[in-house]
Amino acid sequence: MFASSRFGKFRAQDRILARLKLRGDETVLDVGCGHGLLLIAAAKLLPRGHAVGIDLWSQWQQSGNSRKATLRNAALEGVAQRVSVHDGDMRKMPFADRSFDATVAHFAIHPDENRLNIARLAKQGPPEIPAKAEKAMSPLDELTESIKAAVSADSVLGKKLKFDLKGQGFIYIDGGSVTNENKPADLTLRLSIDDLKAMSQGKLAPMNAIMSGRLSLSDMGVAAALQGKMQVLFSKMQRAS
Repeated sequence: MFASSRFGKFRAQDRILARLKLRGDETVLDVGCGHGLLLIAAAKLLPRGHAVGIDLWSQWQQSGNSRKATLRNAALEGVAQRVSVHDGDMRKMPFADRSFDATVAHFAIHPDENRLNIARLAKQGPPEIPAKAEKAMSPLDELTESIKAAVSADSVLGKKLKFDLKGQGFIYIDGGSVTNENKPADLTLRLSIDDLKAMSQGKLAPMNAIMSGRLSLSDMGVAAALQGKMQVLFSKMQRAS
């Protein structure tokens, strides 16, 4: 069985894995595993199984993309013993036919010969491909989902926080709740969507953004008090990207 999703990785993750109907003892291959979001999620569903990732580690598609980073993320999520990662190209993968119970990927695999190359690895035969491609998420939706994933486990901030994205929308955090409402907050950060994304990926330091005028803060005192907690939030967003 093969499941694929072109867009909306956070929303798609659960749907992809749900379609596989895993028992927990299978071996699953994630093609193009990147930082390991889907790979690690699969491993959590395989207490008696194993999740295998393979990637070319492209840097232009994902910053900090590497085998070492993916294995570190698996360790942080407590599934390192159920995860292994390989270097390789989907066009010539180093696995025997029917080596895996299921194969997954975050993005559509093309051209067709690549789909067939992946399909040959699964015991359950030809790939399962959705009838319709999923609707692309907007940049605001993607960042909102990323922040939701980062704060879902625990409420790390302790204050109401709002990102004012300069006419491109809002992201409002109140405890474990993340919405796109424009409501009063203890701290409002005003910046562009691109700069918020760059900060979440570690490409733009908050202090540099402030000094260059790309980021403005409604309350410097609250910002200083939340500095450490904001770093934790951005670190979690980076691990999930």
